[in-house]
Amino acid sequence: AGYAPSSPVDDSPVEVQMGRQVWQPANYNDQYNGEITFARALLLSANSATVRVSRAIGENAVIAAARRNGIVSPLTPVPSIALGAEGVTPVELVSAYAPFANGGIKVKPRMVTRIEAPDGTLLWSSEMVRTPGAMDPIDAYEITEMLQGVVNYGTGRTIRDMGVTGAIAGKTGTTNSGEDVWFVGFTPTLVAGIWFGYDTPRQISTNASGGRLAAPAWAEFYQAGWHEPRGSAFVAPAGMVSAVVDPQSGELATEWCPSRTRQWFRPGSEPHEECHLHTGPPEAQIAIDANGNIQINPGAGDPISRVGRNIGNILRKIIHW
Repeated sequence: AGYAPSSPVDDSPVEVQMGRQVWQPANYNDQYNGEITFARALLLSANSATVRVSRAIGENAVIAAARRNGIVSPLTPVPSIALGAEGVTPVELVSAYAPFANGGIKVKPRMVTRIEAPDGTLLWSSEMVRTPGAMDPIDAYEITEMLQGVVNYGTGRTIRDMGVTGAIAGKTGTTNSGEDVWFVGFTPTLVAGIWFGYDTPRQISTNASGGRLAAPAWAEFYQAGWHEPRGSAFVAPAGMVSAVVDPQSGELATEWCPSRTRQWFRPGSEPHEECHLHTGPPEAQIAIDANGNIQINPGAGDPISRVGRNIGNILRKIIHW
């Protein structure tokens, strides 16, 4: 719909009029972020921002995208559809993530690939069904990069905390009542999903969430049951442009950003504003002694050379004090 990972979206509380009732979706722990980028909204599982996006493009467009990616369960165009208001099967959800890693190509899941007689004679086989065009390859790659941010810095951070390295992207999910939690993660060669819930829906536990339960289980599965080829990486489609950004804000990285990553964008959608989350050295790096001299704390990083190049920023910070 013309949006980009760096596009701004409002994540303040939102109200949706539904007939005579008003629906107020809430963020997890009632934490709101004001204006943020699409990438950061996904990273934080920001429900209010998500509802604003789905309202802007229309719930029918959300359903159409789900259908193209392989969701076949009944879906109703209600405002909460973008938050997962409708139930789908785990295999549907996992297969719907495949086009992200496949450059927009949908694949049909197969439970059985072949049946052989005891002597090895082939009795039956199923062929892989691949359907191009489920997504634009550039859109698929942009979403993949956004979902890598979820694993590296967001609700899926448990994956990294448990020691899983390499190219991993994915998303946690949690129903409001804690009756279902899940994590779908993918590498350049594998898509896998973990879901927890009861046959008769009820709360799993207090504070159950995809990040607390499903993501650690996914990490254990990956470490014990999958070996990604060495050097495996997501590859950007031809025609994209790159920029070095702060992965938390999605904006252009500055010398003050603790992390920097090169990301790829559709031409014309790359960010142009510098990171607003990191505008100077951490507070611990600068102090003023009794004589008014600036003191630098080397233990907080390596700010000495940056201070020399950015004395204007330092003086502005001192003035704020």
